[in-house]
Amino acid sequence: MACRLEDDMNESNGFVIKTKSGKDFYINATSEKEKEDWMVQIAVVKRCYLMRQRAQEHINRRHYKQVGAVERSRHAQALDLVWEARNVRSMVTDPNLVQLWGQIAEHTDSECGALFMVEALEETLDGNVSVLAFCTVGKDVATPRLIAGDFNGNVILFDAAYNVIQRQKAHKNMVTAISTLPKLSPSRFVATGAADGSICVLNAETGAVYMTVKDFRRAASCCEIFESKERGIRRLIAADREGRVAIYDLDAKRLVAEKETDCGNVRGLVYLPSGNAFAMICASGALLVFDEMFNQLTFAHVGQGVVYARAVDATHLMVATENRELMAYNLTQTNPEPVKVLKLTCKEPIRCFDLTADGKYAVIVSNEVEIWKLANQHCEANFSPTIPVRSISITSDYVSFFLTQDTHIEKWVVDWKITYEGKKYRSPFLQLYKNEGAVDEAGQAKDEAQKAPATSANQYKGTIETVEEEGEEEDGDEK
Repeated sequence: MACRLEDDMNESNGFVIKTKSGKDFYINATSEKEKEDWMVQIAVVKRCYLMRQRAQEHINRRHYKQVGAVERSRHAQALDLVWEARNVRSMVTDPNLVQLWGQIAEHTDSECGALFMVEALEETLDGNVSVLAFCTVGKDVATPRLIAGDFNGNVILFDAAYNVIQRQKAHKNMVTAISTLPKLSPSRFVATGAADGSICVLNAETGAVYMTVKDFRRAASCCEIFESKERGIRRLIAADREGRVAIYDLDAKRLVAEKETDCGNVRGLVYLPSGNAFAMICASGALLVFDEMFNQLTFAHVGQGVVYARAVDATHLMVATENRELMAYNLTQTNPEPVKVLKLTCKEPIRCFDLTADGKYAVIVSNEVEIWKLANQHCEANFSPTIPVRSISITSDYVSFFLTQDTHIEKWVVDWKITYEGKKYRSPFLQLYKNEGAVDEAGQAKDEAQKAPATSANQYKGTIETVEEEGEEEDGDEK
């Protein structure tokens, strides 16, 4: 995007776009006013390109866990970059900027601010969405993928711009399960299960069907994929709503083992890091660990019914109970005991939840959508959706998340309040969305901006202690 503008000596209202590649573009305007409009539009496009490029560079460097002088300087540069985007709507919602702001919040002193809906997907979906998952693909560059399953058996893959990459009629009827996908490490496969008992494994990058199995006679309740480079194995494990569990070798595309257990509806399955055992949590509250030959290794009981379960990491499982509690278990213990218990104040049972990659926050869905900070067991923000939420998936952008309501999908982001070197930063989201449905910590619409004096908009500079604005950077300033 390195380019400069020069007047065309042969045209009174013409100009030339000189590019770094040597290819020139001649623009002939019909008037001086049209020429000025062209110049403004080109400057905006160039500025947006530079900002996206700089944001991507900050993301790729992954320096936020460092504390050296260079890294501190780049923290400040990144914060200023996000603030520069405030006047360009397409930039404020740009995935690079959202991800950059979240990464800064993840590794600095931050607290949860308002919530904003920044995307809504409706036109591409035919039926009600039943399951949702987010992952990244690609070895060199992590490319985001959003995967949705609907009531009609369709599985749809979206790219970073929420364009449909692939739509597969993977099942005959409703998709009832989807595998948990790592948010930070690239994924190759995603598995889905349906009400007819079929299980389908798809390539998470292209959406192509890798394999399909139809060994279950009842609806699939959960399915997971396990890969171990150390052991050189890849497994698909799935269960139905009556307790039947099956294990498949993904490389050979064959059944390894299966068993009709007497555990009833299975809420969650987690392979242990060793690759030779897995944990199973049931709706009854039973937590069991088996080896691949279905020999029982350990047993524990939650003490109440389980309504939802999700792996925290390779060795911990978190469950939501019918008494509106979240409990985390260490699966490597001989007699698993809850290592963390979170009592919720929601009025209705928990439908689902998801966790950030670092395990610091949970987004929990009941009659409300709530963000909880697990360290101090505090509800940071919440809102009440008008239509019940069926599924939720946190992205890698640090507590931005997708949720499903009937036939549409929404993306919500957090307006993090960041404190860095004595300055308190607010992202530009508040300024852009202050009259468009922003939801604050108490779940109320943001109307302070409407009540404030007219001068407050000019005083707000993205920080409580104003960040100084700099002139537009030249190409190559940030390499």
